[in-house]
Amino acid sequence: TVKGERHGISYFKLHTYNEVEYEIIEKLTFDKYHTAEVMYAWLDRWEKKYPDIMEVYEVGRSFEGRPIIQVTITNKKTGKDTDKPAAFFEGGRHSGEVTSSESVMWLINHLLENYGNDKKITNLVDTKAIYLRPQNNPDGSNLYLRTAQRNRSSVRPHDSDRDGLIDEDPNEDLDGDGIIFSIRWKVKPGEEDKGTAVLDSRDPTGRLMKSVQEGKGDWRVISEGIDNDGDGRFNEDGIGGLDLHRNYPENWRPDRGEDFTK
Repeated sequence: TVKGERHGISYFKLHTYNEVEYEIIEKLTFDKYHTAEVMYAWLDRWEKKYPDIMEVYEVGRSFEGRPIIQVTITNKKTGKDTDKPAAFFEGGRHSGEVTSSESVMWLINHLLENYGNDKKITNLVDTKAIYLRPQNNPDGSNLYLRTAQRNRSSVRPHDSDRDGLIDEDPNEDLDGDGIIFSIRWKVKPGEEDKGTAVLDSRDPTGRLMKSVQEGKGDWRVISEGIDNDGDGRFNEDGIGGLDLHRNYPENWRPDRGEDFTK
């Protein structure tokens, strides 16, 4: 169940994927993805093991109430982190950016394990401050790693197609296999202006598609689902839609459709 009031569904089937680790185990490996809960458990474990160079703290709460956890790595005995040159690393800004979260977790582990053993890393931690946030969007990550949904950002209800309805047209896992595939169909009479793909002649199987300008293609390609709101478009207003990538105080364009004069 996804929190919030919306015109579409808020209930999605839970799936367990072999590529995801849902419980903390004895050794952290990077051959699987990890949920936010597992990441946070490792951060707590590391903080207890490396108290002189690591601090774990909460910087905020998500729409669904999950903690957003950040880490500071620096040698506390050589001065305050705020008095040192610093760098910031963030993962998981968008729901599907699970590899970026793993990269930040790997970096934390690498710094901690090699401090005192690697001369360059020891000097780095002694003289600099490193801020790391492995999961900036725990709600989206939870949805991504536990259901077939593939939303982009926050799960907070949002009218992405600006039709007055909220989250009314999400992807659907039509065959229930836990994966949202791309599907295609031949352009029908009257749909000529909607064709966006042609068959790639290099592929003898006839399955590989090549994108072309809208109206120039013989095929329509969409993500798996149906047109829930009957507007002729498919899956254009799924769960959430507030773009975390467009909500910064400086040098970022507003989200599509926003007033650029504000």
